[in-house]
Amino acid sequence: MLKKLYLIGSPVAHSISPAFHNAVSTHRGQDIKYEAIDIKKDELKAFIHNIKNSSKDMYKNCIGFNVTSPHKVEIMQYMDELDDSALLTDSVNVVSIENKILKGYNTDVFGFEKMMINRGVSLQGKSVVILGTGGAAKAVVSACHHHNASCITVVSRNVKKAQNFIKKHLLRHNNRHAQPSMQHTNYSAMDYKCFNENTRYATNKTNQQKYGIIINATPLGMSNTIQQMPLINFNIIDKSCIFVDLIYSPVQTKLLRCAKENQHKVINGMDMLMYQAIKSYEIWTGETDLYHFSKSFFSQYE
Repeated sequence: MLKKLYLIGSPVAHSISPAFHNAVSTHRGQDIKYEAIDIKKDELKAFIHNIKNSSKDMYKNCIGFNVTSPHKVEIMQYMDELDDSALLTDSVNVVSIENKILKGYNTDVFGFEKMMINRGVSLQGKSVVILGTGGAAKAVVSACHHHNASCITVVSRNVKKAQNFIKKHLLRHNNRHAQPSMQHTNYSAMDYKCFNENTRYATNKTNQQKYGIIINATPLGMSNTIQQMPLINFNIIDKSCIFVDLIYSPVQTKLLRCAKENQHKVINGMDMLMYQAIKSYEIWTGETDLYHFSKSFFSQYE
């Protein structure tokens, strides 16, 4: 019997997830078809109803789906169960379906951690900047906290939104851990104007708070905003700073192109996609040991 998997979000036309999951299913002899469906914000509730109740033929025998922007947070209210990974990040990017029970997971943290390890970049003791406050940013801040970053700066267009993001993250972390953390990660919230002014002060005047890693967790630079990027003044950022963009299509966003031109090491989101996809497939099917096949598959997009 043909089983079905989906990717929901908007936009999704750029995604290589269907190609990967269909390839790995063929490789492992699984009778599974994976498709991407463009679901707008106002269509999410109807999608959940249809897929849970198999209201349409296309949703019959569905065993799960991936979730991408803009639904990673909103979809949590529709879950029957939540894995610890979803509770810790307050976002869902993988849903399994069994006996009409929808269980939400987050494999973005796993994917981000593995990507950084694979690229030889340690988060420990680093001063990290996270651009954005959405579902992807929640996964990144959890990973940075877990790996003992010395300082985490969250940048948003609205500083109050960044402050609220940090407050909720710390509350979730403290609620999920009975023992108080021994680490000493400092947090700060800024808007883009303040961030660029603060960067000038930190690198040119005191030289005490160089940013080690700047991570774009916003959708700016994706296929529908390909000529856009977060506001960054490269002239006032130390050359040792590493730029990470969670976007993987295009492979080199405008942000990474500009960072590279300014002699910074750059990392795109392709490895993160690969690792979270491996974990997703394991959740749905129980299949393991997919790294070598996956690495070979994704290498064609580098």
